[in-house]
Amino acid sequence: MQMDTDFWGFLSPEDDSVVVMDLNYTSTRIQKMNQVLNPAGLNAIAIKTNPLIEVLRKLNNEGASFEAASMGEIAIAKAAGVPNNRIVFDSPVKTNLELAWLNSHFLGGYINADSFEDLQKMQNFSPEIQIGLRLNPSMNIHSPNSLNVSGANSKFGEVLGEISEKWIAKLTHFDRLDGLHVHQASQNSDFSNTIRGIRKVVDLANALPSGKIKFINMGGGLAFDYHRSKEADIDLYFNELKVACPELFDGTYQLITEFGRYYYAGGTAVYSRVEHVKEISNGRKLAIIHVGADMFLRESYNNSDWFHRLSVLSSTGEEVTRESRTLTYNYDVGGPLCFAGDIPFRNHELPEIRIGDWLKIHDAGANTFALWSRHCSRPFPLVLGLINGNYFVLKQRESLNDLVRFWGDERNL
Repeated sequence: MQMDTDFWGFLSPEDDSVVVMDLNYTSTRIQKMNQVLNPAGLNAIAIKTNPLIEVLRKLNNEGASFEAASMGEIAIAKAAGVPNNRIVFDSPVKTNLELAWLNSHFLGGYINADSFEDLQKMQNFSPEIQIGLRLNPSMNIHSPNSLNVSGANSKFGEVLGEISEKWIAKLTHFDRLDGLHVHQASQNSDFSNTIRGIRKVVDLANALPSGKIKFINMGGGLAFDYHRSKEADIDLYFNELKVACPELFDGTYQLITEFGRYYYAGGTAVYSRVEHVKEISNGRKLAIIHVGADMFLRESYNNSDWFHRLSVLSSTGEEVTRESRTLTYNYDVGGPLCFAGDIPFRNHELPEIRIGDWLKIHDAGANTFALWSRHCSRPFPLVLGLINGNYFVLKQRESLNDLVRFWGDERNL
């Protein structure tokens, strides 16, 4: 494996963008979760947040666990060598064929049913598979609307109203029910209502026959502060959770977590070369780079909900400051796609940007390239890893041959 202390040496003339991921950042957060915050539980990382197989492989070697939201994500985890007993499967839509495969090949794993019907289909499953049921406690969680999955109209889980004899009888009826699953929102800093929802699920578990429920899966969703002014305090969150729900930490139930953004967001930056700079209205300028709505999909469609800090680097990689270039402007940043909404970053005050500079997009490791869009058929960029000051390739830039094969032609160009 090629290693280098300077990532610029990995770039060829074709590399107009590169993703650089600091794996020490992620490993440190995993270690904290496993050793300090929830040492007796299972702490799964949401694969959907960052599905790069080489990343999963390295984290798996450190003993990390993972949450899969599809059979494809299970395949990614297995390709990375993750054992079943460190995979939680949360797909909201499971076919009969998928369930049959899971019952034969997923021994030791965890599966969460999304509905009573889903749960019923798993009643004949091997006792070596732990089965949970996703519940929606219908709390009013403060998070972006597109990421709030706890409202009364959410598509996820069974709505949990008041805990009643009917609820207790319904769940007691299922012989194969080992756990309860609750995930209420992503990008969530509303500790109070989130913990109230988890408490409601724990109360239901306590009302069922003793020993029936073995695990409580509380999902993830902790907010990340992209402005870097006041990040959600995970220590405070767990301290409040321990007070409100001591059963999750005293051995009554195994606690399963499923954070994603918490592990990945802050350790990754995307660098993209500036190809054009244009004048637009009201004295603002528009810089055109080589990633846009293909990588920053949510940012492009929901500018008001998402923000990334931006920095300017010269064509030779030196940081551009307001001292080195005295002029500053308000910039919008557009990507390379052929549609009007491809402007993921708006109204950023930056030092003068020149053609050939590089734009650094900070905190870009979570739910960015994982949402990669094929619109306009641009190749996925080079991805580099960083461990202890050394850079190496995590994923090569996608070739045009690979891209053409994706669209159904096996011939090489």
